[in-house]
Amino acid sequence: MKIIVRLFLSLAVTIGCFAEADKDVSFLVVGKTPLYAQAPDGTLSHVRHYLFGEIFLKSGGGVKSGTLSMPDGSTTMQLEFMDGGHVWKVKRQDFESEAALEAVYKDGDYTFEFETVSGKKYRETVSLRSAEANRQFTNPVHVYFYQQGKLAKQDALDPNHDVIVRWSPFSRGKQDSKGVADDLIFAISSDCNGNSFARSQLPFDPIPALTYADNSFRIPADRLKAGSWYNIIIEHAELVDTGVGEGGIYKLATYPTVTSAKFTTTGVPSSACAAQ
Repeated sequence: MKIIVRLFLSLAVTIGCFAEADKDVSFLVVGKTPLYAQAPDGTLSHVRHYLFGEIFLKSGGGVKSGTLSMPDGSTTMQLEFMDGGHVWKVKRQDFESEAALEAVYKDGDYTFEFETVSGKKYRETVSLRSAEANRQFTNPVHVYFYQQGKLAKQDALDPNHDVIVRWSPFSRGKQDSKGVADDLIFAISSDCNGNSFARSQLPFDPIPALTYADNSFRIPADRLKAGSWYNIIIEHAELVDTGVGEGGIYKLATYPTVTSAKFTTTGVPSSACAAQ
């Protein structure tokens, strides 16, 4: 019975999206995040907490302007979205602890207001609040690197072989009873200049995104250079609110936990990203 209901909801969402699909925007997301850094010996250290809000565009889509309004009790009431290419973001503010973040940005209803380049105006609200009395983030993510089927050193990877990145289990991952989106995992690898060169898929694209049920991501060897350093971010995104708004635009609210891990390749440096 649960499977039938889930399929019905998914079909309803799909039909709704095809009926009046917006040409510019794919999905909206707001969340609060703890970020950790992983040292070569596997030790995790807390870096910061922050709030984020993002508007993801479809291919060729665009937004003219937008704001994110905060729930009652927040000391900052509104943030403007900034043009970031395929994704518009509010300016991130870093906090040294969860308590410091909560003092400024409360849990509650966050409202997106924006206008697309097509001239359509939207006002969509998502609920960033936990159903639990004492909200908890997912457990901090540990990252592991494998090459040729064996565990490899984070600071001594062979640039001639693919890197299989794995992570600790998604402690709070689950399916979405609404059928919109199951809890997601994102893997994004970038070079020393911050340029992304290998990343997992975004949700709601033809190629499926990683979900809580996945446990690995491949970085092809042909994207690596000898004697260089890179960074990878693994995000476990627990979704606490999902929905579909006007124009078939998907809406997500999440409390993701993120781990950033710097990794290096062996050999003589052949790029500006020489291993440090």
